[in-house]
Amino acid sequence: PIEASIDGIETNKIGWASDGGPGRRNKNRKAVFETKQPVGFAEGTIVTFSMFQNFGGQHTMGRFRISATTGEHPQADPLPKNLREVLAIAPEKRTKAEQRELFSAFRLSNPAFAEANKRIDDAMDSWPGATSTLVLLQRTEDSRQTHIFKRGDFHNPGALVTADVPSALNPIAKNQPMNRLAFAKWIADKKNPLTPRVIVNRMWQEYFGRGLVTTAEDLGTQGERPSHPELLDWLATEFMERNWSMKEMHRLITDSATYRQSSVITPQLYERDQYNRLLARGPRFRMEAEAIRDIALSASGLLTTKVGGPSVYPPIPDGVLGLGYGAPMNWATETNQNRFRRGMYTYWKRSVPYPSMSVFDAPNADFSCPRRLRSNTPLQALTTLNDPVFYEAAQAMAMRVWKEGGKDERARAEYAFRLCVGRKPNEKELQHTLSLLNEQKNYFDDRTTAAIRVATADPQNPPADINLHGVAAWTMVSRVLLNLDETITKE
Repeated sequence: PIEASIDGIETNKIGWASDGGPGRRNKNRKAVFETKQPVGFAEGTIVTFSMFQNFGGQHTMGRFRISATTGEHPQADPLPKNLREVLAIAPEKRTKAEQRELFSAFRLSNPAFAEANKRIDDAMDSWPGATSTLVLLQRTEDSRQTHIFKRGDFHNPGALVTADVPSALNPIAKNQPMNRLAFAKWIADKKNPLTPRVIVNRMWQEYFGRGLVTTAEDLGTQGERPSHPELLDWLATEFMERNWSMKEMHRLITDSATYRQSSVITPQLYERDQYNRLLARGPRFRMEAEAIRDIALSASGLLTTKVGGPSVYPPIPDGVLGLGYGAPMNWATETNQNRFRRGMYTYWKRSVPYPSMSVFDAPNADFSCPRRLRSNTPLQALTTLNDPVFYEAAQAMAMRVWKEGGKDERARAEYAFRLCVGRKPNEKELQHTLSLLNEQKNYFDDRTTAAIRVATADPQNPPADINLHGVAAWTMVSRVLLNLDETITKE
């Protein structure tokens, strides 16, 4: 009971159990404590609250808030916030889940349901509690012997080998069994230089496009030597000294003067250091496949920012799914906002990867990929021009530019350019954009049917009070702007 939360005993042998038991966990709990006598002084008081959680496991609070009040006889709000939100919804608009939530709270507060509540509680209490499943067990006796197979033939065993770590690195701790636990401790040992080097090298690779060791998948003798070995060692040491905090290392790299340099490159520097191994400029490289899709959806205003949930089925070109199976497989293309979710939520088939991402060098799911190689092919430009997702993004971006860009075409051109590359166009870029827009306007002026088909995703129900000839022209311009090198490049 709540009275047990303050037992007056220093050892805290008893306490308030906020766990409701199987099937009733992870719910908000509230408790109000009132002092027997007034607390404080007229000149001001500093009050310190101490909360002890000594029982762990299911009784540990996930998130909590402590508030204080000077009011007399304070009372806890009997209704949780989520119930108040449901009550604010008109009854006819509540979902079945919301109705069930309201009814559950109602039956607990209504004495008429006492017997039913008891039967429900008894059924809940009969549920199994936390269980454990043996996944992996280290052999303690009769361990299997391992031999070197002569010429790879398992019928012809050679010398006996035992568990150990590479002699070139730090030795494994003595006086402990040579098992997986010892190996795990060796991997995370601060005396092991390999683990932090590999991790910080991959972090560097994400920010600069290339790692300090270019072959991030191989930091051994078969890989390339680091371009800046002392920097790699310093970053690895900092990583360990900062308690292996990924956030600290991300902040360290992004706040550095090296990362914050301009990406502008001179012809002389390009001739000397094409791949920026000398770190004389800021990083500049094409974004990864998933991010390229997100950029187009973000510029168009279509991007759904919902976090989490199952994978989704965005539009996919006709005929693609039959290539890996001989016959088309089922692909239930999303018709709601799920079709515009971030690229990372796209459903992935190993036999038939999502085509627009494969074009931009996304790996398949057959094995892990510590480093993505970037290619530059005409198919990539064709994808950002014609893929269904990018075409829908161009249509939505054109409508956005028409409505939000300004009153004249020059203002709209500047707005469209900024949506894609994040800066204002210079005069030459602006004139090229306006010239293309005028060409497309002239084309669509006497082609109403084509303009409707290009400007809207639903030609049968075009939007009213919109100049679709103008939007169609902007759709074609948007396709070009979304296809710019600068649009899909980090710099």
